[in-house]
Amino acid sequence: MTEAARKEWAYIVPELEQSGVLARADRQMLSIYCELTAEFREDPRKMSAGKLKEMRMICAEFGMTISSRLKIKAPEGAQPPEAETWTPKSDGNVVTIAGLRSSMRKPSAPGESMPADTSASPVSDS
Repeated sequence: MTEAARKEWAYIVPELEQSGVLARADRQMLSIYCELTAEFREDPRKMSAGKLKEMRMICAEFGMTISSRLKIKAPEGAQPPEAETWTPKSDGNVVTIAGLRSSMRKPSAPGESMPADTSASPVSDS
């Protein structure tokens, strides 16, 4: 394996072991994934469509996509991953989509448009 592939191996194997989906028989497929990932990180534009498809298929097999995680059943006795603690990066003033929607003025009549935002001043050429 290339050095970049080894780094991917060192990163992904603990994750897969913790999820309970990794077995010794998976080494070959996982090494192919690591090589493809290393190649992709080097220059994604040089990856052929076939290699990208192969990488996507391997990701799905190991539960590395959202949809595949929903379909995979971990072997009996596998422990669920510990929940990571999440710390907000803001000062607590979090804006939600629901909050934005409720604060928007709705047109009172059909066909009435919302006024344009004129708060920004035009740029002068001088």
